[in-house]
Amino acid sequence: AFIRALGLPAGKSRFEVAALPEPLPPPLPAEAAEGAAVAQSLELKAGLELAESASRALTLAQTQGYLPEVTAGFHGQRDGTFWELGGHVAVSLPSFDRGQGRALGAQSTLDLKRAQGMAARLRIASQARAAAVRLDGALERATLAREQLVPAREQALTEALAEYNAMALGVFELLAAHRALTEAQLVSTEATLEAWRADAALSLLVAGWSAEASDDRGPRETAAPSEPLGAGGH
Repeated sequence: AFIRALGLPAGKSRFEVAALPEPLPPPLPAEAAEGAAVAQSLELKAGLELAESASRALTLAQTQGYLPEVTAGFHGQRDGTFWELGGHVAVSLPSFDRGQGRALGAQSTLDLKRAQGMAARLRIASQARAAAVRLDGALERATLAREQLVPAREQALTEALAEYNAMALGVFELLAAHRALTEAQLVSTEATLEAWRADAALSLLVAGWSAEASDDRGPRETAAPSEPLGAGGH
């Protein structure tokens, strides 16, 4: 039915489930992840440009407050049948109005941009550290499930099958052992997927993207094995 829904010819199409990728390499230390995320952050670079623009605006406002205002113009006047033409220049010294309001406004804007940049820097560093810790924990869970939990359940199923063939174990106990192995494999698969999600989120942060662009969701809930890890017999 699925093949027909895709419009593929029946009997000539087949699907294979690909195996999960190999385990991820060890993650970056939290300190290194923080430094890389801060250094590559596009948000921080944009904030730095805005702060530099505000600094230039402040310098301009302060300079204008000490410069005289010069205006020039051209005028004409008709006296009977003659025109009198001439120019004029007016110079006003900033004795009272030195643009203090503009300078204070520019200073406030600069202080705001600097504060926003510092807050963004701390937030990005915190997000990178949290992502690195999350990845480290996800890798640890995936390794534990792959190297200990699943092999233990496989061994338990092998022993249960041998006892079943020797008529020392009932069919329900054999099915329970098979169910325990399936649950362990599900836990291993979910843990591996969570590790890849955490690695993708950290990679985006280290590449300079914001946390909104990364998948920063917490670990998914997975089905817990029906028996503790150390239980191997039936």
